[in-house]
Amino acid sequence: WAVESGGTGLFVSWYAAAMCGRGRSAEALDVLDRLKPSTEGLTAVARAYLFLDRDLPEEAEGLCREVVSRSGYAQVLAGAILLLAGNGERAAGACVRLLDALPAQHPERRTLHYLLGRCSPEELVAAAGASRTKLCDAHYYIALSCLAKGDRDAARHHFSRSVETGIHYLPGFQWSRAFLARLQQDPRWPSWIPRKVDQ
Repeated sequence: WAVESGGTGLFVSWYAAAMCGRGRSAEALDVLDRLKPSTEGLTAVARAYLFLDRDLPEEAEGLCREVVSRSGYAQVLAGAILLLAGNGERAAGACVRLLDALPAQHPERRTLHYLLGRCSPEELVAAAGASRTKLCDAHYYIALSCLAKGDRDAARHHFSRSVETGIHYLPGFQWSRAFLARLQQDPRWPSWIPRKVDQ
């Protein structure tokens, strides 16, 4: 009801993540299709994740390209989804454009450096320090990167670490919990990403 009556992008994101984690992405997309079309970043990102869960990476990628072209918190989330959708080249291009546009002290710059391979997972976690909020996001992005490479074991580990922070309101927490549930339901999820050879 709250989503259908015009909930904010953050609430839509929470709803979509909860439904995805239960394997009900098709139902969630049906609900979101009944809403007035929204170009709000977190709503578009939520739809993209649901498309990915429905094995529709092209649709997810289209939404993410649109989000990355605007400004806001959802840009970095959308850049990471491009990576997960299997288009590393577009993801890298989006991350470079975002880095060029962000102020030097912007907190997401380190995440973008990580997604571009310019810093290690350990450096990203170290940069988060003792901040549970930053640790939640750091482990989330590391998990997405691992999953995009087919390393489901490492992805599970980092999704778990993100969830352990307990920062419930962050999209990174919500999607970490959802993707962890999907990997527990189906160890081969997502189907479009080949499994890492040594797993």
